[in-house]
Amino acid sequence: MPQQAFSASTFRVCRRQQGKFVVGDEHRRMWRMRRSARPGKLLNSGSGLNPFCGLMSIPTQAIVVILFLAGYLLSPLMLTWGWLRWSVRPKLRTASAILSLLGLIFATASALLAVSAIAYSLMIGGFPYYDPRLMKIFAIGALLSLCGIFFGVAGVFRANSLRWHAPISAAATLSFWIVAAVGE
Repeated sequence: MPQQAFSASTFRVCRRQQGKFVVGDEHRRMWRMRRSARPGKLLNSGSGLNPFCGLMSIPTQAIVVILFLAGYLLSPLMLTWGWLRWSVRPKLRTASAILSLLGLIFATASALLAVSAIAYSLMIGGFPYYDPRLMKIFAIGALLSLCGIFFGVAGVFRANSLRWHAPISAAATLSFWIVAAVGE
């Protein structure tokens, strides 16, 4: 039996009566399709009242939570800590130290793009879905983060003040862009 495409419009929201879902004929048919679907296939990600929600596997949910925490908590923490550490510690003039500094600069540019995109979105009342401007912002932010990872990893081979801060900050900003793009 061929797999059918599922969308949010395929499902109705179920009502609760005495702790049980009231399921119509359409939902009974969808339950049969759910049982015959491949394991781990996400059929619907609608509201919490829909009986087809929560079909995302536990490892996938864990990855999304880790990316969210890295993007929204680790990124600002590591960027702030990295710049404070760079301002206090002696500045080395080695190639490794310069590459790490470039990695932190790219990660900071990516974070500043994220903050300015959020501010711009608030000023214009939000972006429409799949707005080309927003897609370009996602692409530029991810590219800045990837450049930061590249330079940060190139700078970890010798001890310097930003040895681990640069690649971790850049990876955290990349995780922010991934979560933002997935949320679109």
